Amino acid sequence: MTSWQREFEQWAPQLNVVVYIGDVHSRNMIRSYEWCHPGNKRLKFNVLVTTYEILLKDKSFLTGVSWAVLGVDEAHRLKNDDSLLYKTLIDFDTNHRILITGTPLQNSLRELWALLHFIMPLKFDSWEDFEREYGDVDNGSKDYSKLHKQLEPYLIRRVKKDVEKSLPAKVEQILRVEMTSVQKQYYKWILTKNYKALSKGLKGSVNGFANIMMELKKCCNHATLIRPTDELNHLDSLTRIIRGAGKLVLLDKLLCRLRETGHRVLIFSQMVRMLDILSDYLTLRRFPFQRLDGSIK
Repeated sequence: MTSWQREFEQWAPQLNVVVYIGDVHSRNMIRSYEWCHPGNKRLKFNVLVTTYEILLKDKSFLTGVSWAVLGVDEAHRLKNDDSLLYKTLIDFDTNHRILITGTPLQNSLRELWALLHFIMPLKFDSWEDFEREYGDVDNGSKDYSKLHKQLEPYLIRRVKKDVEKSLPAKVEQILRVEMTSVQKQYYKWILTKNYKALSKGLKGSVNGFANIMMELKKCCNHATLIRPTDELNHLDSLTRIIRGAGKLVLLDKLLCRLRETGHRVLIFSQMVRMLDILSDYLTLRRFPFQRLDGSIK
């Protein structure tokens, strides 16, 4: 919701955009004061932005409006023409319909027809006719080319090769970073502790090797992923986090320099616990940041 609101503010600030969300009371207030001009039924807003959930709850109000354009984000949710959302939206009175999705179409002719039927119900009226005409389509066949040609007027696609033309050349630099003394100590401790298992070579347990490799990987990421670093307890919290990993020593230098020059930085990690450490580090450094992982809804 906030992303769409921000885009309208940036590209069309002259439009009156209403974000239609909230509890029942909040939505009643919006309809009372932001819906129509007093004394007539002329709408106050130019754009209404809402969620699928609110749409289903308040469809009796929303279907009563004649919409110039219906834009559906995450349009892959309409691939099932038997869903409640599909049946609700297709009954909206609209002049134009736009489907927006970043999810590629799967190899399902029925799902493709459902989307086409949604945007042009008269032209793509019958699933049976569509299946009869394209049901045996294979890659490289004449029917495949015919289907692609029929879809061209209705699809605006940005594929990788098109996007790459508008992007600067990728510059990749791989920096080899040495572990800190604490990491080296823990790394050696892990190898020593598992000496018997490692000495068995190919005769050893596959799961056992995998567990050892995971411990070594965690050690390379940050020493505290193995156990608390008592050796660094005399240091302040920020320095203790930085000294716990060679990668963080380098990252700290890079981020301080990049922030001075106004850059934005994107950091990836495969470990959620490593993201916790990075979050603590950024907080202590007072660097504004946004975290995005599987726990974000």
